[in-house]
Amino acid sequence: MKHKSEYFTLFSNCIPISGAKNAAIYDVQYHELVMVPVELVSVLEKIKTLTQAEYKDNFDEETLLVLSKYIEFLEKNEVGFWSTNPEWFPPISDEWDFPSITTNAIITIEDECFFAKKAIEHLDDLNCKALELRFTGKEGFKKVKEILDFTKESGIQYIQCIVNLFDKNDTYDWLSIIKNNPRLHNVDIYNSTISKVDTIDENRTISYHTNDFTNLCCGVVDKKYFSVNIPNYTESLRHNSCLNRKISIDAQGNIKNCPSMSQSFGNIKDTTLAEALEK
Repeated sequence: MKHKSEYFTLFSNCIPISGAKNAAIYDVQYHELVMVPVELVSVLEKIKTLTQAEYKDNFDEETLLVLSKYIEFLEKNEVGFWSTNPEWFPPISDEWDFPSITTNAIITIEDECFFAKKAIEHLDDLNCKALELRFTGKEGFKKVKEILDFTKESGIQYIQCIVNLFDKNDTYDWLSIIKNNPRLHNVDIYNSTISKVDTIDENRTISYHTNDFTNLCCGVVDKKYFSVNIPNYTESLRHNSCLNRKISIDAQGNIKNCPSMSQSFGNIKDTTLAEALEK
């Protein structure tokens, strides 16, 4: 038989992950999820030390037939391969670290934004790379542009804007603003008269929502938002990937871990973000 003396081996970048109801092969090189049955993950773990000739003695005919089809599926999707020396393909390191005290932040702006620039300066000092700006009041389009222009002087690399539409009768050139701000990846506009998504390029969108945005929202769990990469995977093994190295400043300037939490660690008016992080 073709693979009788070989072992079925997953590529090192393809990591099996099991949940309560579902499982997937997590491809951290090509940033893809390959969905598989939960039972298959335990079977793959079992057969990785067995040649095909050996594992045939561990399963009944029905299981072997199903397993054969899944292995063909995994081969076709370039998730695994047959090898006579699986020890030559060790797993990737699962160590995680990041060269900054905080990696991501949220700033909520209502009617005043006097502290927003101060907060951005503090985040830049902390080497923060991702920022979500929540405009929940009636500041106006000019204020959004002003804050975005200020971020151009920082080291922040990724920005998302959440906006409650100021006036349904007004139209703003969001396409222009996202094109003129290379760091701005996504704009979510709430309280809109329409529901649609405009795709600017492969990774940048403007989304319109007819419902109101609540500042207590701490995220939506959905497959389309999964970040399939090595840093996210290794961080998630050791930390809550939503709260780890995260900081937020609410509309009153209170410094929190997450906007949905009540505990404050000071106010940006008289406390630096570095001081708040010490707490």
